[in-house]
Amino acid sequence: MKKVLAFLAMSFAVAGNAHACQFSWYHYGEDSTRALIAQEIGSHVSDEYCARFNAKHQLFIQSTAYVLNNVVIGHSIVGIRPRGSKVHPAETFTMVSYDTAGRTSGDAQRLAVRATVRALDNLMSELKTYKVSE
Repeated sequence: MKKVLAFLAMSFAVAGNAHACQFSWYHYGEDSTRALIAQEIGSHVSDEYCARFNAKHQLFIQSTAYVLNNVVIGHSIVGIRPRGSKVHPAETFTMVSYDTAGRTSGDAQRLAVRATVRALDNLMSELKTYKVSE
């Protein structure tokens, strides 16, 4: 019985990892915002990205959080570039999120995370026609 349970547990572990990929991404922005993005990003990277781009490319993410008098804003730009490259992708997706009830930098950072995952969702929906600058 123990052998059967061990085999089943191992089978599920292999099947669970078969569709996952460890992707590379680089973030330009505050380290604290990057840490928040890291908690959310995984579920927004598609299997299609992993299959088509992951081996030789990385996600590019640039985020900014703004605190103004009556509004907080999160801004993000995402794209794909060759792994290890420092170039800004030619084709990017940009998103802005705002809240008139927010007042703190933490509120603005959460909006930057929201903008990032929404921009990533848009990028993932356009992978069939996306062209990476080499």
